[in-house]
Amino acid sequence: MICIPEKRENEMVLASVKAALPTLMSQYTYDEFNRMFETPSYVTDRAAYYQGARISDKIAIVFNLAHGYYYTFLNGVRIYGSDGHGKAKLLAEKIFPMYEGAYWCERVGREVSEHLLCDYIQNQCAVLGIPCPSLRQVQEAASAMVGETLLVTERIGKLAAGSAPAAICG
Repeated sequence: MICIPEKRENEMVLASVKAALPTLMSQYTYDEFNRMFETPSYVTDRAAYYQGARISDKIAIVFNLAHGYYYTFLNGVRIYGSDGHGKAKLLAEKIFPMYEGAYWCERVGREVSEHLLCDYIQNQCAVLGIPCPSLRQVQEAASAMVGETLLVTERIGKLAAGSAPAAICG
């Protein structure tokens, strides 16, 4: 839960986001329609390619996207966490083969992210030699974390645009 009661704290949140995003993406702006931070695109004869990121205090999800003539495609997803020293660490990744990317929509981005995070959690339990919770519990945890990145990113985007109220609690 994020609760930011004062403008000064809002500025601290924005400063920390601006400090974290450059490690994931070189330049970024908040896109209200897609509800994510996006990099400028580079254009080829086939599509405009760019990245979109959603962040929370636990994870960052970076989508590799391509906007073609009619559709936007999801070419890959990377999920980052903290290495414990303030640097981003790649936790999970899925890159779709050329011409086999999924059509982008909120549901697809969320499903791929949840699946990657679920696999990561299960693998970490196995590596650490600890009993893994049931698959349903892992899926619920992954879903909650992915959902939180969307909510936190929306709130930060509103703060960056200056349209958020002074107190934001979730």
